[in-house]
Amino acid sequence: MPYANVNNHTLHYTQYPPTSTPPSPNTTPKTILFIHGLGSSQNFFLPLLPHLSTHHCILFDNYGAARSPPLLPTPSQNEPPHSIATISTDALSLLSHLSIPPSTPLIIVGHSMGCLVASHLASSATPSSQLNICALILLGPILPSPQLSTAFSQRITTAQTGGMEALANTIPSAATAKSSTPLTRAFIRELLMGQSVEGYVSNCRVIAGAEEGGFGYKGLEKGMGKGGKVLVVAGEEDGIASLEGCRGVVEQINGEGEGEGKGRMEVVSGCGHWHCVEKPEEVGRLVAAFIDGVD
Repeated sequence: MPYANVNNHTLHYTQYPPTSTPPSPNTTPKTILFIHGLGSSQNFFLPLLPHLSTHHCILFDNYGAARSPPLLPTPSQNEPPHSIATISTDALSLLSHLSIPPSTPLIIVGHSMGCLVASHLASSATPSSQLNICALILLGPILPSPQLSTAFSQRITTAQTGGMEALANTIPSAATAKSSTPLTRAFIRELLMGQSVEGYVSNCRVIAGAEEGGFGYKGLEKGMGKGGKVLVVAGEEDGIASLEGCRGVVEQINGEGEGEGKGRMEVVSGCGHWHCVEKPEEVGRLVAAFIDGVD
């Protein structure tokens, strides 16, 4: 398995090069970076890849998740606290490690917590960073709030007292649609059981501290320009990133002035919070169609 040593820790990643030619000579292959959410891994996105075979796809396990476990601190380490900003720095460092040219048209796909990372990458980009972010795709974006902070602080207590099994026994049913299949819920359970308690707790703290850290979905025009596009994909039955919350994300994205009209929302019926494994075909088609429309 390929690993990259970045920022004093190790990330597991996988690259999927294009396996087919674009249907039209006017279609430009894109580089797509995927950033997963809490209790997940890069494998969450795999059901989308058959729809994206003409593009270069880069997936990785966030620091502290799946096969990118947290390192035990040593007296010599002086790492900043784990946050949306540090995950963003890891993503940039991974692109550099893979020698992705800064001029490459880049689309970032985030899920849940990963949507905040995608947004931060776009809103904090400067001319000196030389990122060419042309679009974001946000699957079930969480909207920082005091209520969200409280909910994920409670998750920390559950993980520390009951281990990952306590969460794996409830989340696969509670966070999916009523019609979700046993196979889907088994896959989500396996994703959760593949986390260490230490890594899961660290990433819960990332979400709990997002509002205080000022992370959200404003100012995307700074890194994307006026032509950048954002697709928000909402699950009709998502109880974590609700329809109301996703509409709030779109409102933040569009705002006023230069960013106005940048974002739009699509709702996937019969879908909860785990979009790619609950409704892989529907989400795959939405993502592929959106990317085809990105210049």
